[in-house]
Amino acid sequence: MLRTGLRFRGTLDALAPIRKYVEAVAQSAHLERSAVYRLCLAVDEIATNIVVHGYEEAGLEGDLKVGASVEGDNLVIQLEDHGKPYDPNFHNVPEVKDFSHALESRKMGGLGIYWHLPRAGRSGWKERYYATYCH
Repeated sequence: MLRTGLRFRGTLDALAPIRKYVEAVAQSAHLERSAVYRLCLAVDEIATNIVVHGYEEAGLEGDLKVGASVEGDNLVIQLEDHGKPYDPNFHNVPEVKDFSHALESRKMGGLGIYWHLPRAGRSGWKERYYATYCH
């Protein structure tokens, strides 16, 4: 469980303030501009999935806690929620070829897991309410 961080309502309106928080933390950690952008994009994707799939589609309400720490050479961003659990170990990871089709003919979903598993790793999803993204 996260001990420190900021708490946001689990709604789409929270995405902009979450991005500002992550951007400020990344800049204070002296990440390069392109790394800050990529980190913000990754966290935005995960936070959006938590809000949409973990809360809205599940008919739930709750908070999203976002924390940050420096561990060795990594800036670690942690997202904690109490929405519908999601474990990527029980879902297929799309392959690169799956994204070569036109948008209108492609099956919806899977892009978030495709982007984040190589960085967070399947072990990054440690328990029901905890996910860590390292950059």
